Amino acid sequence: MATELHDEPVVARVATETGRARVVLVHEPGTELLSALLWPEEGSFAATFDSDVASREHRTYCEALADRDIEVISVREALRGRDDLARRAAPLLHYEAREGGSAPPVPQDIVDRLGFRDVVRILLEHPIVVSGSVSNDPALVSRPLSNLYFTRDPLIATDRGVVLGRFKRPVRRPEVDLMRLVLEAIGVEPRYQVTDPGVLEGGDFVAAGDYALLGVGARTNDDAVRQLTTGAGAAALGYPHLAVVRDPEDGPALLQQQMHLDTYFNLVGTKVCLVEASRIGIGVPPAAGPGTAEDGASWRRVPRVDVYAKGPDEDYLPVRDATGVPFPDFLRDHLRVQAVPLTFEDQDMYGCNVLCLRDMAVLGSTGRDQEQVHDRQLWEYERSLAAAGVDAELLDFSEIRKGYGANRCMTQVLVRE
Repeated sequence: MATELHDEPVVARVATETGRARVVLVHEPGTELLSALLWPEEGSFAATFDSDVASREHRTYCEALADRDIEVISVREALRGRDDLARRAAPLLHYEAREGGSAPPVPQDIVDRLGFRDVVRILLEHPIVVSGSVSNDPALVSRPLSNLYFTRDPLIATDRGVVLGRFKRPVRRPEVDLMRLVLEAIGVEPRYQVTDPGVLEGGDFVAAGDYALLGVGARTNDDAVRQLTTGAGAAALGYPHLAVVRDPEDGPALLQQQMHLDTYFNLVGTKVCLVEASRIGIGVPPAAGPGTAEDGASWRRVPRVDVYAKGPDEDYLPVRDATGVPFPDFLRDHLRVQAVPLTFEDQDMYGCNVLCLRDMAVLGSTGRDQEQVHDRQLWEYERSLAAAGVDAELLDFSEIRKGYGANRCMTQVLVRE
């Protein structure tokens, strides 16, 4: 379970993914999941799942984090610390009166009488109450934040604080507003917020010490890059270099399982990263079709990287001769890390989407639908991590990761040391 909120403000700072995680923000999924569970394609879920089991898996995960001396702050507990919650929730409650129905009440008058649990439900579900006539009972419609348990997405935590993002899908944009309330409650003032037409999601950001990696593709665009390389956006980052990783996959060819940078790449040690093999030119994932290189490698799936350097005026300037660098070359020559290539099948089962606890130690996931090796022998994925010296513990996420995400997606690390 998440720990109770502490009294001191949180000083958000993440210089590198491999720093020891100290404070994380999470959200245990609840009633706001229902509509997405009933229609997973519209809710951006991979499949319908058992939300009771998913909640238990999430609590077990939070307990595992707390057992490692990580402070776990929940969205609900952070909101409990606000004394203006009813005032902030009332504008999200709407009434629609049909002909013959009674006059709708004033939302603020209603919300002021509610308890904490129901006020939070308004914040998470954005209800619309449709009034009926004498022969037609009222109906309740909601516009829930079904993906909120992926707390990584609404923002990024940098070496200078927090930057709020902006979702590509309009249905998810209210999550950013809610996260602003949560951050204010724990004493975090965002340094910047990405604005229209920019879109930026947290899964596309990886902090790596001298470098910050920003993926551009399905969920983050070039206007977000522009905002973070100039002016106030650039001032919210202190990294000497910003590496813009351009995903060549888009449109019909896009694999939903690789929607963000952190779904196919993750830094797990100062010198070690995990990467889906075709992203560094090795092999071809089953859904991607034939490769184009002579050796059969799917080079069309290899991202290209544009490297920027922090200038004296705080803006980021393109580095000469470091534009369009193939991803494997960037990892070797710029980031200077050893890549542990994962099969498409292991990546598809969220093998990259682990949470780095500290240098060379991660929490990952497994599930009932995943290939298991008999007699407790290590399966290929675990052998790959062990051979690279990565200490990995895998938790059962059989249900919860059917929402299209695993450990890293579900955890916003606010403080690393």
